[in-house]
Amino acid sequence: MIRAHMATYPPRVATLRAALDSIAPQVDRVFLCLNEYVEAPGFLAEYNNLTTFHPERDLKDIGKFAAPDVADGDDVFLVDDDLIYAKGYVAHMMNVVPEIADHPIVLGVHGSIMRTGFRHKGYKRQYFNFPKAQAQSICVDQLGTGTIYLKGRQMPALDDMADAQGYADIRFARLSHQRDITLICVARDAGMIRQQVTDSSLYHSFTRRLPDAVFDEVKIYGRRPAHLGQPVDTFLSRGHAAPADT
Repeated sequence: MIRAHMATYPPRVATLRAALDSIAPQVDRVFLCLNEYVEAPGFLAEYNNLTTFHPERDLKDIGKFAAPDVADGDDVFLVDDDLIYAKGYVAHMMNVVPEIADHPIVLGVHGSIMRTGFRHKGYKRQYFNFPKAQAQSICVDQLGTGTIYLKGRQMPALDDMADAQGYADIRFARLSHQRDITLICVARDAGMIRQQVTDSSLYHSFTRRLPDAVFDEVKIYGRRPAHLGQPVDTFLSRGHAAPADT
């Protein structure tokens, strides 16, 4: 199954429809976590491949990791409710690095690499931003979890993400590193993903000022991948990554 996982909450209802319109036609099913909703917005009934669920507590951004019944071989797209995905987004992600089927790798469109000395200077990064074109697929430290494609067997358990509201990208990167999964920011044309305007931003409310415990997680994986910054062809072609465990 090709599936998309999204989390939302009431202040994002204005951007939710456009996000769903962009991704729903490209996948078999969308799983939508409705944080803080008592009743689902009426327009969601228009999508015939949408499964909604209400978590017992507000999961915020980690609601993307709460979707049920993920099979090891599923193709999973983690998406955000304030982004718009180009018509060919899913097809591009499934073909740009075909080795994803056989290796422990995860692909994304928004990547970053920690800058030299970041452990002493703070959360300093080189960005590979999703609106921009990128000529080569390269190994990075971290991926934005609203731009990720992975196999079902690589999905972290919700319990492992449970206390990472507001810094899902960091927790996902740390877990991936500890599981020997390589994060790759993919080659693409400009405009593969576009940002919608929204009043709410986790970046401004949280990730500009990382608590010490969160920064400690960054130190676990920052600048540690063996092939950091290298084009994917230079290390996958040499048999760097063994088949992923299931």
